[in-house]
Formats: sequence, C-alpha cells, structure tokens
Amino acid sequence: MWNHFLNPGPVSLVSETQVPTCTMNNMSQNERIVYFCGTNDIESRNWSLVFESIEHIVNKYENHRYCFILVPLRLDRPHLNSAIQKFNKKLKALLLSHDIPYLDPS
Repeated sequence: MWNHFLNPGPVSLVSETQVPTCTMNNMSQNERIVYFCGTNDIESRNWSLVFESIEHIVNKYENHRYCFILVPLRLDRPHLNSAIQKFNKKLKALLLSHDIPYLDPS
C-alpha cells in the first residue's frame, strides 16, 4: 500500500523542502520509493542539477529501497525523444552505480 507521496515538480527541486525528513525517516525499509521524471523542461533544464539531487537523496537515505521509472518517449512531441533518450541513458548509468532498479516504459 502506498502511503507516502512526493510533491510533483521538477526533480531538481526535490530536496529537503519537498521530501520531508520525517516522512522519509518514518518509512519502513520494506517500502519502496518510486520516482518518475516527466518531460516538461527536458530541453531547458540543467541535467546536472537533476542528477545531483537524485544522488543527494539516494545517499542521504541509503537504507531505503528505490525504483525509478525512466522518462517515456513522447508520441505527441517526437522532437523531444532524442533528449529523452540521452537523459534516460545518463539516469540508467547513475542508477546502475547505486544498484537501483528501474522500469523502462519504452
């Protein structure tokens, strides 16, 4: 049963202000935290900030179980798909370095 939620918004803004420490600290190690990144600012966002934010949360809460859903390709905006594929490639490398599973919706 999912009973913990993160606020929607750019992952680069997911920080201690959006992930309440009390919520993360109160989660059991059997619960899985699922992250999903969207495509809203994929062309203009500074990706290094996104990956630094993910790295920070994963390192701070290293005893938690994570799963990421890679960014899905856009059928309605195919011009974004090249950027999405590059982003997903970098995200997969980061996740593999932490042995974090991911789902690929492609």
